[in-house]
Amino acid sequence: MNFIFSFLLMISFSVQASMIHIGYEDQNFNKAKLVQNIFEKKYNIPKSLIKVFKQQKCQPRDPRFLFICINKKGELLQLSNINLNQIRKSLKVFKN
Repeated sequence: MNFIFSFLLMISFSVQASMIHIGYEDQNFNKAKLVQNIFEKKYNIPKSLIKVFKQQKCQPRDPRFLFICINKKGELLQLSNINLNQIRKSLKVFKN
């Protein structure tokens, strides 16, 4: 029973690490959707694993997720780097 629980726990961490959060400030919604389309079409990442939302200031919400933000100047910033290697490994599953 402990083995099953620990196995399911590892799977859930892996799935959470494959989430991509794309935040944007001000009027940069179109740029955020463009970044989302690149992840979907070029890397074959399912739409359900990508979340696009507006923020007042570019700040990562959760270190488990790959967090990308488009600031007021239109610059693309990657803010989460704590678990970057784990995030890359889990996202490679979708790469052809």
